[in-house]
This record gives sequence, structure tokens and C-alpha cells, in this order.
Amino acid sequence: MHIKVRTILTLALTMVPDGTKATEAPAWPSLAVFPWQHPGIDPDSVAAAHNSLETARSDLARSLTKSPTKFDQWLVEKQKPLTINAKELASSILVGEGRQGPGPLILVPIWCPIANHFVIFLEITNPSTNMLLASEHLATPKSRWNPTAPGFLTSTLQQLAASALERVRTQSPQSDQVMKLGLTLAKNTSRLDEGSGYCLNALMASTLLEQHAVLRHLGEDTLTFMRKALAITPPSHRATRKLITNWDIAAQNLPQDLTLRLRGTEAVLGGRVLPETSERMTLAIMGKRLTLSPSPAVANFVATETAALAPGDRPRVVKVDRAWAYLDRGRAWGLDLNDRLVYQNGDAVIKGHVVGFYGPHLALKAPGGSVVAEGAILYIRTGQEKLSVGQSFSLDNTAYPTAWPPAK
Repeated sequence: MHIKVRTILTLALTMVPDGTKATEAPAWPSLAVFPWQHPGIDPDSVAAAHNSLETARSDLARSLTKSPTKFDQWLVEKQKPLTINAKELASSILVGEGRQGPGPLILVPIWCPIANHFVIFLEITNPSTNMLLASEHLATPKSRWNPTAPGFLTSTLQQLAASALERVRTQSPQSDQVMKLGLTLAKNTSRLDEGSGYCLNALMASTLLEQHAVLRHLGEDTLTFMRKALAITPPSHRATRKLITNWDIAAQNLPQDLTLRLRGTEAVLGGRVLPETSERMTLAIMGKRLTLSPSPAVANFVATETAALAPGDRPRVVKVDRAWAYLDRGRAWGLDLNDRLVYQNGDAVIKGHVVGFYGPHLALKAPGGSVVAEGAILYIRTGQEKLSVGQSFSLDNTAYPTAWPPAK
């Protein structure tokens, strides 16, 4: 059998009219356990294992929180009303005060197939930053898979949670990185006997997050629902670069060689940064853990784009077109429309503000020689005649409107 899987690797206290304080909007629960995600698993298998899956999830919540409750009941205690349809979804989320230290944390259990194994992943994410903090998994041969066996799923989740939470406590967070990698599934044609692209995405994400900031890729709908229920504004943390991959799974056994075809895009304008390339990768198993051989193309892509988005580097001019300067940094680096920038060198003062952005289609070269994936267009208000390629701009901290006459 041969299967092709195509995937694309983002409180306030108010006063009511009578002068009394309104109810404070509740913040994130300290810990939440999301419903099971089971991509690539047929509905009959999910239904047969439903009771065991829910028991294991409830046991996990009880072991990690002091008094777990359903999210709809938690909202009632916070005086947050829900519609009937919203209550049904909210009742599937378990929340409570975590025993493992400060949160907020979200745990997402995943059951998916890869080759002749079933894999249980447990991902831990931060709802405020949308970042993947830890991902652990255990693989079981399908011949020995028995989710209804007493304690089988419970012990698996408990083991994964202990390992994942230890990683959260000991590893440095990557959320302050400008480079944030998105792994988003576009199309999944999976077979239970050969595997799911979601599983391969999850496996790749778990290897990348040790050194890079990776965004969640499952449970986004549930997270969006929680934000709306809590009236929390979505964070600005979104992917700055995305990987688009095609997985060719050609065998049911492990180890096996996979063909990975991928390309990379910048996630602001969607322009292609990494041309499509093809690699052979080896999927194997050691004990109960799956291993995926490193991808040189992915490593080079991430390293290049991380260097291009280094927050310590100031935006440089790579092209001058009359009163407009094209910079090698853009929205992904942190610039936004109408941001004011300034260049100063002795008596030379150049001031401008961001009026737009451009992508790799212009083929402008950064100082290092690479094509600028996404940059800002600066309109120069002052000092147009002094503008030249190579100048580095800084954010203008002048408060507007300024006093008149302006200070020099």
C-alpha cells in the first residue's frame, strides 16, 4: 500500500452606572485538560474506547489539580453565563488549580496512528502565548493495543504528564523568540493501517521545540472557545514562518524510510521563502518512543530565518525608491503600520513611518546576501536627500504631538 499525506507545516474592573464595581472578568484557569484529539482514528474505535479515554482524562485532571471541575461549572461560579450550545462544549473541558506550580497550562491528550503503532501524545501549551511548551509520547504496537484494559490509558497519561511537566519546569521558555514556527495541517489523507499526517506533525514539533519556539497545532478551536467565554483578547503571538510538508508513507512497519517534500513560507504575506525540496527521512522506534531522523532542509530553513529575525538587529535599508525606503525587517520582526523610525548619524537625521510591507517576490537582498522574506516600507518625512542603502533605523521614541517649536 502507498499513501500520500499532504500537510501544511497562530481583565478589567469597570464601573456600572450606579457607581458600583462590576464583576471582574475571570483570568485563565491555572490548569485545563482539553478533550481527546484523535486524528486518523476511525469513529467506531473512538466510540468503543470512549469510556476508557474519559476515565484516563479525568484521572489525569484529578492528579494534577486540587479540585477539578468542568469548565461550564467553573464559569457559573465566576458568574459568566453561557448559551446551551456553549455549555455542551465547556463541559468537555476539565479545569482546576494546578498542583505543579504557576500556570496557566493546557494539556492536550492525542491518540493517533503511525504505521503499525498507536501513539499517545501529551502536549502542554501556554494559552496566553499559544506556544508549545512540552510534548511527550509513547507508542504501542497495534497487536498489543488494548485501551479498555484497566489502568492502561491512565498509567500512560500519568507517565507522559510527569515527564512533560518536568520539561516545563526545567527548560527555558522559547516564547521570547521572534522566530515562531507554525505547523498547520492543510489536508490529511490518512489510513488507520499506515498512519496520519497529524502524528508526523506532532513528532516533528516535539523535536523542534527543544531549541525553537513552536506554536500549537491541535486544539485551536477549543482554545478559541475558552478565550471567547473568558472575554480574553487573543494574543498577538502567531507564527512568523510556516513549513509546508508532503509526507509519503509507503510501509506499515517500523523502521521505514519516508519521503518528505517541503517548502517554507513567511506567515505575514504568505510569500514562499524556501523553494520546494525533497528529502529521505527514517522513522524508527526505540523502546516506546518514535524517532525521526533530522531534516537538513528544515534545520537550515529555521537557522536562516531565526538569524533574519534576530531582535537585536536593527532594520536596514535594502532599497531606496524616491521617498520610500525598503527595510529588511517587517511585521514578523515587530514593526507595525504607522510605527515611526529614525536614523541619526552626527548631523544627519532621517525620520519616517511604516506605510506597508512587502514579501520575497521583490527578491530584495539582505546585507548577508539572502532574499528578504518580509520587510517594511518606510515613507521618509525628513531627510529624504540623505537616505541611502545600508542605513540602520531605530524606533522613534518621541511622544506625539510634540511641543512647538520642536526641540533640536
